[in-house]
Amino acid sequence: MYSDMLALMRALTNDKDELAFYRILDLLPRIGSIYANNIVSALMNEGIFLQTIDKYRNRDFYKYLEKLIETVLSARNETEIGNQFEILYSFYIDIRQYKIDHLNTKDADKKLAEADKLKSDVETLSVLRDMVLSYGKIIDFLDDIVLDANKQTDDDGEMLTISTIHSAKGMEWKHVFMIQCTDGAFPKYAKYDHDPHNDKDYLEELRCFYVAITRAKEFLHIIAPITLSIYGKTITGNVAHFLDHSMDAMQPGRLPILPEESLSFAFVPRSLREKGLQFALNYTEWDSLQNNIDSQEKCSICGQKALAMYVQEFWDYDDKNHIQWLRKVGGVCEDCFRVFNADYCEHGSYSYSDYDLEEVLNHYASVNECSCEKAESDYSQALKIWEERNKYQWKQQIDMEMVKKMINTPVAETFTHENIYLHVPYEQKDAAKQLGARWDRERRRWYIPANCQTPVHKFAAWT
Repeated sequence: MYSDMLALMRALTNDKDELAFYRILDLLPRIGSIYANNIVSALMNEGIFLQTIDKYRNRDFYKYLEKLIETVLSARNETEIGNQFEILYSFYIDIRQYKIDHLNTKDADKKLAEADKLKSDVETLSVLRDMVLSYGKIIDFLDDIVLDANKQTDDDGEMLTISTIHSAKGMEWKHVFMIQCTDGAFPKYAKYDHDPHNDKDYLEELRCFYVAITRAKEFLHIIAPITLSIYGKTITGNVAHFLDHSMDAMQPGRLPILPEESLSFAFVPRSLREKGLQFALNYTEWDSLQNNIDSQEKCSICGQKALAMYVQEFWDYDDKNHIQWLRKVGGVCEDCFRVFNADYCEHGSYSYSDYDLEEVLNHYASVNECSCEKAESDYSQALKIWEERNKYQWKQQIDMEMVKKMINTPVAETFTHENIYLHVPYEQKDAAKQLGARWDRERRRWYIPANCQTPVHKFAAWT
């Protein structure tokens, strides 16, 4: 609430405050992350004008976006700080009320709870109004907040400073904790997902990461959750790849060696039960993929050897737009497969006559090195999320090109291989290099080194 109003005030006073505009767009109905990125980029490059957003006139969200721009421009035409605040405040309350009125739920209590929260927030925002109006200009209020937030004292007492990276520039602390340092969160681009020909945003994140890690005088604590949820999207990833070159130098035992994927209860919403990869492929393609997976000697999750491997689909969920999309496919042992698909096994979708939930929970606890109580808690939490997702009709997205490459590339090659030489056109060399390819000066060819962590199928275009 406070942060939303502060974002509106920052947008009013600074055309180039990208973070403020991202936060505001997240408030507006029907604007997803892709459109938000494009809109913010246009506003930063072309200015805060109605002409800038004219290209989105036929989109459902245009009227809200238009209202935002009109609100900012109208507030800028006011000279009285009180009038400026009221214009921003009215816009914010109207958006909140609209979202409550159009809340996609049949639960009347939930709507009532949101309405009560808005009523409470209106009363609380009166305190912010009084604070702002005690200044001559909104910019003076914002400057005072930043200066006060970054104020350092010589007192070594128990004080915790919470700061954004941008506000931390020029500051230093003995201990610094960086949170959410997981690929897909920070940085928002995974190692091989960004466009090597358009690195502006990617390099900006790298600069921010550098600023953050250099704020520590003595101790830097980097926190990288295996799984986290941001803006309704569940992200599962590895430690931020910006740290790849530092891994070997880190103190042994302090950095966990994480599997490529974590073992979790991957309950699939009912509306998607008959829409998995097996239904998207024809019999020959599915059989080829299964044979490919069977060529693995070890489970890609727990590492144990198994006579047979199961095809496991790894999905991500956009809980805001109700979209499930395939992130990757891997081979897992039967024990891990039963954990991933515990909901199917429990409800009889798979015919496991010897299925035992207790054994499933014990395997989960063993692989994740947690207690059985934690495993039971995670299982219960997964069921709650599953039950909530079952209330909606979901859409599914599958990158068939990625799947076809996996069918044609032996999975075993993604785990161990000798140097594999590639046919890389000169204009694509940077893309191959980004994936981990190296240049052999003697043979004058690019190759995949034996210790490359990138799955071989990522290089399929040049093999």
